[in-house]
Amino acid sequence: MGVRGGIGGLVNDTEIPSGGVVANEFSIFICFREADEKLAKEFKKQIERASGRRISVHIFTDKANPEYMRWIHDEVRSSDLLILLHTDPAQNLTAIGYEIGLFRGSRDYGASKVIWFRSEGVTESPFMLSGIEPKVMNKNTVSEFLRKLLYQSQYHHVNYIPGEDDPAGLCNLITDDIVQFIPTIIEPEFYQLRLIISPIEISNVRSYEDQMQVVRPVGGGKEELVLNFEPAQVHVSETLLPMLGIQGRYRLTWRHFIEQLETRENLKTLPLDIMNIAQDDKLVGTYTRVLTPLKLNNKNFWPVISRIDRRNGIPVGFYLIFIEDPTAISRTDIFQFNNAQFDKLLNIVMMLNYSRRFRWSIVEPAMNRIWSALSRADLADAYGVAKSLQNELDRMELCAKLDKLDVALNALASFEFESEQEREEMLGMWPEYFNSRQSLNEAIDAQNYERVLEILDRFIANSRKFLTVASREYAKTVNATQTMDENAPDWRKELAVMVARAIEKQNAQADDT
Repeated sequence: MGVRGGIGGLVNDTEIPSGGVVANEFSIFICFREADEKLAKEFKKQIERASGRRISVHIFTDKANPEYMRWIHDEVRSSDLLILLHTDPAQNLTAIGYEIGLFRGSRDYGASKVIWFRSEGVTESPFMLSGIEPKVMNKNTVSEFLRKLLYQSQYHHVNYIPGEDDPAGLCNLITDDIVQFIPTIIEPEFYQLRLIISPIEISNVRSYEDQMQVVRPVGGGKEELVLNFEPAQVHVSETLLPMLGIQGRYRLTWRHFIEQLETRENLKTLPLDIMNIAQDDKLVGTYTRVLTPLKLNNKNFWPVISRIDRRNGIPVGFYLIFIEDPTAISRTDIFQFNNAQFDKLLNIVMMLNYSRRFRWSIVEPAMNRIWSALSRADLADAYGVAKSLQNELDRMELCAKLDKLDVALNALASFEFESEQEREEMLGMWPEYFNSRQSLNEAIDAQNYERVLEILDRFIANSRKFLTVASREYAKTVNATQTMDENAPDWRKELAVMVARAIEKQNAQADDT
């Protein structure tokens, strides 16, 4: 789109002789997207300078002009030639389509008066450009166009530069200045482990079918909307398909998606998490976009909601990626020397990780937020935080089940306790937690916040005891775990032999080639 006027310098800042042609006898309008403004300006500069300003080039850059539509209308209709710069396959051609239609309908110019330059990688032929032969924008095509424009009377009845056909190679010189502004195609690379759920339908009709609909409160809880997952399509990336145990199809109905995952214990939490967030994304904790981890290919992955599409604030589409847990430790991660201490070490590390998450990522933040809400006399916020706490604890318990934390806790029996009382307290913490958890749920339902805070305070006290004892045992176990030097004193000699063999093999392969 365009503004009239020249922009500065060409070859030696010298304009080409006129040869008696009247200034501004020929007019060109350039259509372009905002990102291609520099390219359009360079086309304008070089054509106007090379023609001695006998050709005027119009580009629209004055977005603040309230009369811009009138300006475009007048300039397009009065132009003799239209150039389209098409540099992005995702480019919105709506405005450009209007300008092309306006140009082609103003006079009997036909397709020959529209020059469609498109970048490498742009392969689509939009309907609005039917009948127009595209030119791949490069040095050869641009130079050829300039030669036809300036020397060969291809688009008008006179040569704007009289004489031989570009004897000094002017077209090539100015083309060099133009093509440097041709953008390369941006090729997005998407994360391979991803899925998309869309579109979720908003309605007022309830079917009460399990896992097909959720009811979402709106308007401060006074009204309700039904989010219907029935028409939603689940697009699963090719890499993720086998990891989820889905065969053959990358596009599933929501119903089929659920049926596929229900057969695998470690995956059925995923659709429930998504529906919980769809129901009310204000009540799912601080980490609303990180869902319950899944066991895929014997590794822990965190499903993360990377994007939510909303209509009037209501979610109608979810985009998920699956991130491998970088903190997970497994036997395969460490070179083993049949060390008997290692299994115990893994179990203690798991306990410490869960204890840290439980206390500082879930319980203490919830306590602070509930206290803050009550200090403001905001019972609604306090209740929301409490429900969020429930969800966070549910998710942690599901994670613990996947990681077999109950099995790891068996290692507590081998700890060196300082007293029998300490032993009883430590071994009784896990059963006590589940008893307290039931009491916590009842207190939240009754909105008995004094009782809620009392239970959470007890959780923190037990967490402190556990972390103290487990950290002490962790230090003992680390010190008891043998190093490579202790377990295999001759490993350096063995390494030297292996390196020598590898070099010998490499040299032999080189000789063969």
